[in-house]
Amino acid sequence: MKSRLSIVLLLGFLIPPAWGADAPPTEASIRELMDVTHEQKLVDGIIDQSNGLMLKSVRQANGGVPLDPEEEKIAARAVGKLTDVLRQQISWAKMEPMMIDLYKKSFSQKEINDMLAFYRTPSGQAVIEKMPALMNQTMTVSQAKIQAMLPQIRDIGTEMGQELQAYHQAHPKPASP
Repeated sequence: MKSRLSIVLLLGFLIPPAWGADAPPTEASIRELMDVTHEQKLVDGIIDQSNGLMLKSVRQANGGVPLDPEEEKIAARAVGKLTDVLRQQISWAKMEPMMIDLYKKSFSQKEINDMLAFYRTPSGQAVIEKMPALMNQTMTVSQAKIQAMLPQIRDIGTEMGQELQAYHQAHPKPASP
């Protein structure tokens, strides 16, 4: 009996426990991953890109009619103010603690280690470098598809509104006391 217990204890020390693989990541390893993946640069880039996207949206909201010079100044001033608000609220100093918490809740230490190993490779660095452009292209294609769907979306909304109106006329709600 004593020898069985000794063997079990010995095996317990020699074989890494399965629960160790799911250990939560350390803050240091998450910070290292964020550094390797240039996370701060990505967050800053989102703010810079939002400026152009907001100006584009203002121009599109004008029904395709170009803005005159004064309207363009007004729009640029408003977009500048919005960008300033974004810079204050989505600064790296404010985002980093939240990101660390999200990484801790989402990944194990092993997964962080595996990502670090990948992102340190030339292929991993290529993904980091090319992903922002890929995401921009994806957004552009998606926006074009959504624009093409807008008439159908409006029609469905109108149809729903008509159906709800007909339903409410046929089934009036009792007056509240």
